[in-house]
Amino acid sequence: MEQPPSRKQRPRLRAAAPVVPALAFTLIFFIAPLALLLAYSLFEFSGGEVAYRLTLANYTALLGSAFYLHIILRTFLVALVTTLICVALGYPVAWQIARSGPRLRALMVLGIVMPLLIGGVIRGYGWILILDRGGAINHALLALGLAQAPLPMLYNFFGVTLTMVEVLLPFFVLPLVGVLSNMDPALERAALSMGASRLQTFLRVSLPLSAGGVAAGASIVFSLAASIFVIPQIIGGPSYLLLSTLAYQQIGSVGNWPFGSAVLVLILVITLVVLTVGSRVVSGNIRRLQEN
Repeated sequence: MEQPPSRKQRPRLRAAAPVVPALAFTLIFFIAPLALLLAYSLFEFSGGEVAYRLTLANYTALLGSAFYLHIILRTFLVALVTTLICVALGYPVAWQIARSGPRLRALMVLGIVMPLLIGGVIRGYGWILILDRGGAINHALLALGLAQAPLPMLYNFFGVTLTMVEVLLPFFVLPLVGVLSNMDPALERAALSMGASRLQTFLRVSLPLSAGGVAAGASIVFSLAASIFVIPQIIGGPSYLLLSTLAYQQIGSVGNWPFGSAVLVLILVITLVVLTVGSRVVSGNIRRLQEN
C-alpha cells in the first residue's frame, strides 16, 4: 500500500498547494496546446485530410522553398525593425513619464494605454484610411505639392511596419516606465556633479540600470511583432504575406493543419532563438559599458 505523507512532507505539500492551480492552468492551456501543435506539424496532409503518419515533409517544404524562405526573412525583418523603432521612440517617452509629476504621469500613461482599448481591427482599418492612395497622407502630400502621384504605403514593408510600431509601442513603454520609476535620480545627479556629460551619464549610469526594462519591453514587442495576425492581414493583405498570415491561409483556407502548425512552430522557434541571442548580446554590451 502507498504510505501517507510523513510529517516532514506535509508542510512542504501545504506550501506547494497554492501553486497547483497555476501549474494546472499552465499545463492545460499552454503546454498541452503547444505539444498538440508540435504533434500536428509532424503529420502528413494527403487528399485534403490529415494523415496521422509521422513525417518531416512539412518542415522540409517550409525551409526548402525560396518562396517560404522569403516570407520567413520578411517576418524576421519586420519584427526586428519594429522592435528597434519602438526602442528608439519608446525610451524617451518612458523617460519623460518616469520623470514627470504624479498628475502629468497619470495623464501620459493614460495616453499610452488608451489605444489599447480599441480593437486591432478598428485600428487597422483606420490606418487604411490614412495610408491608402486616396488617404489622408497622400491627399496632404498632393495638396502641398510634395508628391506628383499617390505614394504606395499599403501592402508593403512601410505600411506594415509603421502600423505595427503604433500598435506595439505601449508594450515597450509600460514595462520600461516601471523600471525607470524605481531608479534613484540621485545617481544621475551624482555622475553629473562629478564631471560626466549627459551622454556619459546616460551610457554608464542610466542605460545599465534600465537595461532590464529595455530587454523586457523589446522582448515583448518582438514576440508580438513576429506572431501578430490582424495588422499584417489588414495592412499587408494577401500580397505581403508574413508567417502569421501564411499559417492562417494554410489552416483557415486550405485546411492544411500540419503545414500551418509547422509554420506556427517555426514562429515560436525564431522568437525564442532571437530573444535568447538578443538578451546575451545586450547583457554583454551593458557589462562592457559598466567596466569602461
